[in-house]
Amino acid sequence: MKKRGQVTIFVVLGIVLLALAAGIFYFVNQGAKDGLDVAGEKTDFSRQIRPQIVQFVEGCIEEKAVEAIDVASRHGGIVMYDEHTLVTDTTFLRYAFKDGISLLDESLASRHIGFYIDLALPTCLDFSVFEEQDVTITLRPSTSVHDVNLLYGYGLAPEDLPTFTNVIISPTTVRVETEYNLYVEQGDTSFTIDRFTFEVPSTLGSAIRDAKTIQQQYDESNVIDLTFLTGLEPQVTIHPVDESTQIYSLFYGNAIPSYFAYAVESSGNAAPVLDVSPVINVKAGTPFSFQVAATDADNDAISFEASRFAISDKGIVSGTARAGRSPVTITATDSQGASVEKEVMVIAK
Repeated sequence: MKKRGQVTIFVVLGIVLLALAAGIFYFVNQGAKDGLDVAGEKTDFSRQIRPQIVQFVEGCIEEKAVEAIDVASRHGGIVMYDEHTLVTDTTFLRYAFKDGISLLDESLASRHIGFYIDLALPTCLDFSVFEEQDVTITLRPSTSVHDVNLLYGYGLAPEDLPTFTNVIISPTTVRVETEYNLYVEQGDTSFTIDRFTFEVPSTLGSAIRDAKTIQQQYDESNVIDLTFLTGLEPQVTIHPVDESTQIYSLFYGNAIPSYFAYAVESSGNAAPVLDVSPVINVKAGTPFSFQVAATDADNDAISFEASRFAISDKGIVSGTARAGRSPVTITATDSQGASVEKEVMVIAK
């Protein structure tokens, strides 16, 4: 009887343990299932709504990028004038070349175009269209910082533009990469999108290259070669503003941009610039020499002359001075006849 009672107890205990194990398995399995359901809902939400948001934002970026390229191209690669800008009654144009110095800068054009896009995006994007799907979209600030000069030129602070667009200009395209940090929510599920990329077919890079080629030809020959201009892809027109300033327009038909305009200022043949100390101290009765440096903005050949003492083709003044002060006039003349003089006092002790 005792053994039969023990068997009964063990059977009952086994049934209880089996039921307990089954219950634990059920709840653990159900919890895992619920977790998978939540993850699945989040994945489905992201998969369904993300492409719609990306398409919506990139469509706006494309619209504003085309606008920005057009505006910048009409003004020599900028959207806001600076100290290197020709201002007329009707427009402003950045100087691409001024007194022999090239001011054409793809990186400057990139910054201006990116700034325009960030400035104009709020006029295009209205996320209220997603509210019908119970989707809330919140914009969070970018961590990148805009060109301070551009911000202050528009009276803006860095926090006023929460987006940041990087622009890469190539000969055939303008690539736009926008940091646009969006936090997307629907109920208890959410995800983020922080970068958008779009590429616009564009001749802007080619226009900047063509402008540099035109100026290089002029620098080499000092004349505008119309035959050379007609051989270029764009149609080129030159509008004189005054005797030293011209506006160049490069036309590309139906491309983006349709034309690229910029200003060129040249004062004609620039005289050389002399660089020499105004006072030279030497030892009386002892041979001496000192160097005179000269540069020419037109890259013309330079010849030298000096009173009292000899001067070489390389600008080295040499001689022997008596005790006292000896004023020396040094003249540098370029191959086109422009010259400059400077007086140097040689003091011998």
